Amino acid sequence: MLLIALFVLYLFTTTALFFEVQSWIFYSLRQLLSPILIFSFGYYLRINLDSIKDVINKLYKISFWVVILGLFFLAFNIWEYINLKIYFNLKGIPVDSNGVSYMFYEPALSYAQRMVSSVLDPISLGHMIATPLILCYYSVFINGRKRKLYLTIFFLGLFLTFSKGAILQVVLALFFFNKNLSKVVRYLIPLLFIILVLTVINIKGILIHLVGVKNAIVYLNFYGHGIGMVGNYAKMFADDLTVYYQLHISDTFIGAIIGQIGLFGLILWLSFFLPKINLKMLFSGNKIRVGSIVFITQLLISIISENTLNFSSFIIAGIISGILIRNSI
Repeated sequence: MLLIALFVLYLFTTTALFFEVQSWIFYSLRQLLSPILIFSFGYYLRINLDSIKDVINKLYKISFWVVILGLFFLAFNIWEYINLKIYFNLKGIPVDSNGVSYMFYEPALSYAQRMVSSVLDPISLGHMIATPLILCYYSVFINGRKRKLYLTIFFLGLFLTFSKGAILQVVLALFFFNKNLSKVVRYLIPLLFIILVLTVINIKGILIHLVGVKNAIVYLNFYGHGIGMVGNYAKMFADDLTVYYQLHISDTFIGAIIGQIGLFGLILWLSFFLPKINLKMLFSGNKIRVGSIVFITQLLISIISENTLNFSSFIIAGIISGILIRNSI
């Protein structure tokens, strides 16, 4: 908890010393702190093995029915009858003529409708499904016919969200970090998947993310360019977009951290997580560290996607991975 307090102190101190404090920075402050607080909740939660098993099994059941509900919504095109314009306007999210967010469609796949279920966000839903899918694949407190049924539904639901980041997260989790596979398979499958995506999907949608990462590196400095000045939250809430349009850092969570609080801030932010994950144990030994796999894959995807570590995208992965890492599962 001392490290969290130090990080918060650093955020406010650098903002006060180097930049003018504006009301919109609190949106970005929340974004920077949310992953730490969510993970901490799970990591410092004191529960026994039976309670962990109960939590995981409830996650499987809830995720299963969320996907079923999403399939129902897709089959009957429910959004023709339910207008969400007011809901999205309150969140500052633009809508189309049908009153739904543009996120409901995948431009890289000819604007195919994405599954959103009750979450109303296909990107967040994708990551919410990814966590139980990874746990289920590695047979964490589940086996037999129920495991096969859940895996089938989770794979279908994940695919229909067209959440590229969540799908890549699952590919990395099931292959790259799977020590039960040969090294050739572990490295080849993710590589082939990336090549397939680059070949099939509209490259413009991917370049937006890569340009954000590139610019974050190009304009890297020690203390950053100010909280709330770059990233998607700046585009949504900032009154002054001068820095945003100058640096063009967006659609990357790690890039947004670098752009806002610099290299030192990134190191301080990462220092809260990495010692707990124990990367050496993740790559060595025979035991599969599923909790660490869930967290590190989502962290890696956050390099090329800003939504990956937002509250709704990370709430499930953060809490569950924190619990599992604490208990060496």
